[in-house]
Amino acid sequence: MADAIEECKALIKQAEEENKDFILAKHKNNLLRLYFENRQFIDGIALADELIPFLKRIEHKQLIIESALYQSKLYHSVRDIPKAKGALILAQATATDIYVKPDLQSKLDHTGGMLSCDDSDYKTGFSYFYESFFNQIKLDKDVAHQELLHMMMCKIMSEQYAELPLLLGRKEVAPFTGPATSVMLAISKCAETNNLHEFRRINDEEASLVRDDMVAQALDRLQSELIESFLLKVLGAYCRIELTFLASLTGLTEEFVHNTVRMMILDGKLVGTIEESVGQLLIRDMAVGADMQKSAMAVLGKMKDAVSELDARTAKLSDIESKK
Repeated sequence: MADAIEECKALIKQAEEENKDFILAKHKNNLLRLYFENRQFIDGIALADELIPFLKRIEHKQLIIESALYQSKLYHSVRDIPKAKGALILAQATATDIYVKPDLQSKLDHTGGMLSCDDSDYKTGFSYFYESFFNQIKLDKDVAHQELLHMMMCKIMSEQYAELPLLLGRKEVAPFTGPATSVMLAISKCAETNNLHEFRRINDEEASLVRDDMVAQALDRLQSELIESFLLKVLGAYCRIELTFLASLTGLTEEFVHNTVRMMILDGKLVGTIEESVGQLLIRDMAVGADMQKSAMAVLGKMKDAVSELDARTAKLSDIESKK
């Protein structure tokens, strides 16, 4: 890969010396691809930021689409989601002006799906993966199969469990069913029934059949949601509980349960207090907690009014003293 990058740089230098703009643009776009594939994200971003304005000047729309798509992927790789979205919008807008080959269109749709899922917008993500899937059926069956798994994951995360059998029953989709789609159906069942223990078993033993970056991220989110749901269900029977006992019920480490409970309290999902000295969680009724919060806000409001009134009186007294 390093040799290919150096060779590409030499071709770029030659094109610059000969003032061949279109050849230069092609070689720079190729270098951008090599940077992305070699995970040289910072170098790739710097090149893309320089290349795209140049492509706009020479009005090479095909390369604008390809380069903006790589730019979006590069920004996505470094988790700069706003800039990744901006680059993708440029690629999509440019693609409306010219004919785009199905393979490139599929890549645009796939990237759109990935960015949507990063925002937890799984319904939009499904639409993108759906378009990519139907483009890839005739191009690359392995990619099409992975896009089907992405579609299923989006349905699970959108809690549209009943739609999965309908999706798999479509004649275009049926040839891609198998062990991986069966795993996704099992995950869907766990999510629908809040079965944390079975989900964790599947995640540990079988999820390797379906796991990639998008699915892994979604599974992590789903596991967090199932853990929180399970904890709330268990805690409903207690007003005080030891964290070690709570951890034993979930099969998770005490440290993980401690951190999860703490975040649930901070996020307002659980009203309670962790008593660190004894390793216990004191739980208050949600309604009582809400009443306490309202009372506290009312007290703060009255204190604010009192301070404002005191400030006004102080200013008035100062004005009187200055006139004397």
